[in-house]
Amino acid sequence: MNLFFHSIFNKRTIILASIFLNSCSTNPRLSSWSNFRDEMQIKTQYQVEKNADKNQAAQDTIASLLAKPLTVDAAVQIALLNNPGLQATLEELGIAQADLVQAGLLSNPKLKALVLSGGGNVKTELGVEQDFLGLFLRPIQIKLGEAHYQVVKHHVGYEVFSLISEVRSAYFTLQGDKQLLALHRAVLEATEAATELASRQYNAGNINMLDLSRHQAISNQANLTLMQNEIKVKIEQDALKWKLGLISDKELKINGVLPQFSENDPPLTKLHSNASENRMDLLALKAEIRGLEEALPWARYSQIAEGEIGVEQEREQKQLTGPGLKVAVPIFDQGQAAMVRKSTELRQKQKQLEALIQEIHTEVGILYKEMVVNRKTVEYFQKTIIPAHQQIVQSAQKHYNFMLQGVYSLLESKEDEINAHRNHIEALKNYWIKRSELDFAIGGGLEFPRPDREQDFQESGEPQK
Repeated sequence: MNLFFHSIFNKRTIILASIFLNSCSTNPRLSSWSNFRDEMQIKTQYQVEKNADKNQAAQDTIASLLAKPLTVDAAVQIALLNNPGLQATLEELGIAQADLVQAGLLSNPKLKALVLSGGGNVKTELGVEQDFLGLFLRPIQIKLGEAHYQVVKHHVGYEVFSLISEVRSAYFTLQGDKQLLALHRAVLEATEAATELASRQYNAGNINMLDLSRHQAISNQANLTLMQNEIKVKIEQDALKWKLGLISDKELKINGVLPQFSENDPPLTKLHSNASENRMDLLALKAEIRGLEEALPWARYSQIAEGEIGVEQEREQKQLTGPGLKVAVPIFDQGQAAMVRKSTELRQKQKQLEALIQEIHTEVGILYKEMVVNRKTVEYFQKTIIPAHQQIVQSAQKHYNFMLQGVYSLLESKEDEINAHRNHIEALKNYWIKRSELDFAIGGGLEFPRPDREQDFQESGEPQK
């Protein structure tokens, strides 16, 4: 009988060596879920939770926010706790953390057993093999795992900010269109009043059928426009509920008046600076580049990444003992292709970084200009156009009272004033939508209406009755 024993050392030495290696080796720096949650709360001023559907405190928060008229602040908070797509994305952190733990683990020893018999002889071999090169590569594997975790963390953070922007845009779209809906009802009332008056005048023989038909056509068009906008608001309600993760048919209670902006917008130079420091996709790409820079010097050794060492022991007439070694010999594949691949990937990511920086710079500039032009449009309507139309209506009312002009002229003046308010609301709605998109483009930091500073954001004006 022959006995073959292949191991690093004997059993006692294996235990001592394992304890020594585990105590002196590098351990991965694990980042817990609470670290990411706290970081997001600082950056966004909102609470982010995973598995919120199983968290009673989170469910109580959602129920409490829905019990009151929904603000944009409350809508964002509900989405961050309840949106199923975001909940799925948050699980990527757990996957990346598991990959990081795996990167810090040594490979398991391999047991080998062999029994050969023939001619009345039996040969038995027993072996234990352990990879030793993995021990030397372990620090770089941990560094690469940590870099990958940072990439995933920033990608998840990017999705958090993306959802915040989408919810705000959907909220302001719905809020603005609800305010416009009230104006469409006012327009319909005015056209119906004009049509009713025209009908009486036609019956009295004061106007012909052509004039009556014109008033009826205007009233019918106003009625159609109102119906279309009512359906539009319902669709926008459904879109917002989808972002919030709500499937109930119950209508959201939303204040139908857009907030007014409070102070001057920050300068464009500061927004560019914020974007370069806080934009999550930019940070993710930078982390990916750092990982490739760490991996590049080791790429050539990928072909000999495994090596096994041990001691062989064979017993026949006498016992033979000696060391054993297995290692890949880089004769045909010396790692040149791996080096070229990593170098090319690094250059590619560096060029992608340059392109992303330029794209972000341009995007921030465009969104800022669009926000500013809408702000100036709103201010011009408030300071010039709407007051002028209000003065026209007041003068038309006086002329009508003194029988200096007909009722149709008064109604036309009133309709022009309503249209001015409608354009004003459209500009204000677009301002808040562009501000939401700009906040996402710079990685957060712009102010929005919140319960603790409602006094800074007063409601936009309505036309006089």
